[in-house]
Amino acid sequence: MKRILLGIDGSDESLAAVAWVAEVAGALDAEVIAASVFGIQPEIAMPGGYVMADDWIEQWRQDLQRDLDGDWTKPLRDAGVQVRTEVLEGPPSEVLLRLADEHGLTSIAFPAIS
Repeated sequence: MKRILLGIDGSDESLAAVAWVAEVAGALDAEVIAASVFGIQPEIAMPGGYVMADDWIEQWRQDLQRDLDGDWTKPLRDAGVQVRTEVLEGPPSEVLLRLADEHGLTSIAFPAIS
C-alpha cells in the first residue's frame, strides 16, 4: 500500500496541506500517516530555566492527539482516506525523517500553497 507522511501543526499552511493530501491520497488510494511533533527545551521555553511539569507536557500531548484525531485530519476522513495519527516528541525535522525511514518512505512532495 502507498503511504504519505504528513506533518501537521495546526497552522493555516499545514491545514492547507491536509486538504491537498486528501485529494492526492484519494487518487492514489494511499494511507496517510499524519504526525504532529512537539519538542521544546524547557530552559528556553520557561523564564529562569524552570523545568516544565510532566503533567503539563502530558496534557500538551493529549491536546495535540485530540486535535490530530479531530479537526486537523477531518478532510482526510471526509475524503475516505485511511489515516493513522501519531504525536511524537523531539526536533520536528529529525523526528519526521526518522518516521519516514521507519515506514520506508523515499519520496517527498510539497504542495504549492499560496
